[in-house]
Amino acid sequence: MELDTIFRTYQQKFQNRAEVLPNNEPDILMEVFGITSEQKQKNLQYWHRELGMCWQKVVIEFFRDLPQYSGPIKNGSEEPCDLVLKNYSIDTKYRIGSGDSGTLKKFRENAEYLRGEGYTPLLLVLREDNLIKSVKGWEMLTGKETMKFIEEHSGKKFENVLRTYQKKFQV
Repeated sequence: MELDTIFRTYQQKFQNRAEVLPNNEPDILMEVFGITSEQKQKNLQYWHRELGMCWQKVVIEFFRDLPQYSGPIKNGSEEPCDLVLKNYSIDTKYRIGSGDSGTLKKFRENAEYLRGEGYTPLLLVLREDNLIKSVKGWEMLTGKETMKFIEEHSGKKFENVLRTYQKKFQV
């Protein structure tokens, strides 16, 4: 294969890649802790992991007392989702920062399993600056859509509740 063809192929791939918004805008969870974009930029992997775990626990807390709620589904030692609400098997993500083949394969396998169990796989993603905009087999909501889903299904004003905690837990 000649270099022109290789480079043209990758030029098309790069041009077709979803545009990613800059990751410097604070989100509602960062505001609870008063985390600045500058702080977060110093160690993105740490902040995304920890804010992701916090996000998961916050979402679960909003649904925990509903009769349609149950905890994660088990598939052997795996948990392909964080919780079940009605017919939704929900996985929470602070941000989807990897579109590598292993990550996408795992999402696809989990979606197939959950659909086979009769659920609708749903990703509730807080941030909108994700590297991928859709995941095969999953419905995916981000940002305001995620908050709207939580409000509609929990009956609580999600964003308003979180705003009452703004900067109360400064780091």
